[in-house]
Amino acid sequence: MAKTNELSIEKRAKIQVLHEQGKSQVDIAKTVKCSRRCVQYTIQRFSQTSSHKDRPRSGRKRITTDREDRILTRESLKNRKKLLWSSLPNYQSKLIDRFLLELFAEGFKKLV
Repeated sequence: MAKTNELSIEKRAKIQVLHEQGKSQVDIAKTVKCSRRCVQYTIQRFSQTSSHKDRPRSGRKRITTDREDRILTRESLKNRKKLLWSSLPNYQSKLIDRFLLELFAEGFKKLV
């Protein structure tokens, strides 16, 4: 998780344009209202990647799809006192099957 808010893509592009115009990092930082180190890092990253996009994040991949999330939310809101998994045995078994398949595939890739 980021320690502070990230710069938007628009601000990163603005930093790059100001840098190409020959402005100093301190002046750019005052204009964009961020730290000089942030400006330096943005310029450095653009020179390495030629892009202002965010890098992919680490973390566990999602098990459920957006559609399944909506279904689970809708079903849980229908009856708040009932346990969600007891009311949705089909979805539970589908999710477990998919999760086990993904685990098996990852384990198989490591063995090969």
